[in-house]
Amino acid sequence: MIYIRQLIESFLSEHFRLSAAGQIGITSFLLVFSLVLISFAVVLLFLRLIVPLIRWGTKRTTNLIDDILLNPKVLTAFGWCIPFFIFDAHISDCFPSASPRMLLRGIHIIVNIYGLIAIILFIAEVINIAHLFLSESKRYKDYHLGGIFQAFKIIIYCVGGIILIAMLIGQSPLNILTGLGASAAIIMLVFKDPILGFLASIQLTSNRMLKKEDWVAIEKMGINGKVEEVSLTTVKIRNFDNSISTVPPYTLVSDSFQNWSEMQQIGARRVKRSLYIDIHSIQPCTDENGNDTTNLSLFRRHVEKMIDDNPLVIKELNHLVRQLAPTPHGLPIEVWFYLSETDFQVYENLAAEFMERLIASLPLFNLRCYQALSSFDVMQQK
Repeated sequence: MIYIRQLIESFLSEHFRLSAAGQIGITSFLLVFSLVLISFAVVLLFLRLIVPLIRWGTKRTTNLIDDILLNPKVLTAFGWCIPFFIFDAHISDCFPSASPRMLLRGIHIIVNIYGLIAIILFIAEVINIAHLFLSESKRYKDYHLGGIFQAFKIIIYCVGGIILIAMLIGQSPLNILTGLGASAAIIMLVFKDPILGFLASIQLTSNRMLKKEDWVAIEKMGINGKVEEVSLTTVKIRNFDNSISTVPPYTLVSDSFQNWSEMQQIGARRVKRSLYIDIHSIQPCTDENGNDTTNLSLFRRHVEKMIDDNPLVIKELNHLVRQLAPTPHGLPIEVWFYLSETDFQVYENLAAEFMERLIASLPLFNLRCYQALSSFDVMQQK
């Protein structure tokens, strides 16, 4: 900057007749303008030449860290930090030592504000790219990281805001933090949802309770669908009727919900359904089968054979046909087995077909399903 100052002063003295104050003012303006041009020329050189060279090198490595820190968006954000470092090092050389202190202080504040904003945006971009890479990696894709990274960004923005206010009022950031500490109750009230969301995100992540594309059901809220987005303050779920439900993350931690993703990963979905047998239709078998055997016993063995013969039933998992306690609606016979089909539509069709075959086979054993009288039955009796 000293060399540029000498060139400007020599040019002005040779071509213009200016007063000493005028020459100092014009020289300072031209020096600042030159510093702006130099800064943005360096930024342009960095973005157009250095960044492509760096990306060319990182593509030939398998390290995840350089993919995050040397990502084009991160490098671009860092490039816009360069003017701050250039201005911070040379802005004082643009003005004579006798310049008013208020002027110098105002210029330094402007430079520092630009640098603070540029650095915060750079850190935020690093956090964004780190979230993107980690959420897509095989090791961390099952973890819910969105809320945690959003919390990091909020912390960075809050710290940046405190430093910015301290710059403008000329106070230490510690003094501002002391003042904020006195109003902690108000801050907790205002930021209640983000704070609870952050804590819930840590629990959801550490316990691997929820992630994007999980099939979840929250019975008390009538929610049943797939998770589309998990943020710091909301969990967005698309129900199977294509409606959208949003719930706070801490609701999933404080209350119970059902996550079907493990069932889909294992590839086994349970069928648990009951038939209510009319008790009056249960009777001993004929002497050919033995007097100690009933038609219901034979029916249960028949159902067990149907389960064993079904190629879609997973035999390694529990499967049984059991009798439950009698009810006013008959004697419940419950079937319990696991199908290898977990797709909702295919599963429901297979389970329905199995139960229809059971109902259709009841007359072969002289058994009847319990069914309460309807108005049609009453009319038929008349």
